Amino acid sequence: PSSASTSSESQLSSEKPQVCVLIDGDCLGPGHWPSILREIRKYRKVKEVKIFAAPGVTGAKLWQDTVKSVGGEFVCVPRYTVGSKDPNDIAIGAHAAIAGRKNLAVALAVHDADFASLAHILVKEGMEVVAVMPSTAIGVQGAFKKVQVNVLQYIPPGTVGA
Repeated sequence: PSSASTSSESQLSSEKPQVCVLIDGDCLGPGHWPSILREIRKYRKVKEVKIFAAPGVTGAKLWQDTVKSVGGEFVCVPRYTVGSKDPNDIAIGAHAAIAGRKNLAVALAVHDADFASLAHILVKEGMEVVAVMPSTAIGVQGAFKKVQVNVLQYIPPGTVGA
């Protein structure tokens, strides 16, 4: 019996974890989401797609239709009148930690070099992290590459060749 459980444990540990995709909707709107998911699905099986945005925009028809088409869910992030840190950034960081507790890899679909620090911490804690961003975000990509995080690129909407 113990050898059977050891065999099954080794099979599970050799499987790559599914991905939780965390999209910063403040920077990457609905036009980006299909391309983001297309690139990530080439990389790994997607388990969860969470799109972070202010409550006011999540009710727009385009946003509702697009979130359904990509199989995602909104995370409405309240905006308070005090403080200066972007509340989406904080919510994405919290959800990345939650994904780790679920043994999921994390795909950060962002357009902000500040997330490279989050990615670096998650990797140091043993999580698999990949960044997904427009091919035009060369400087932001560099920040992730400096902390040894793989970057997946997509052609953003409205770009020649998209």
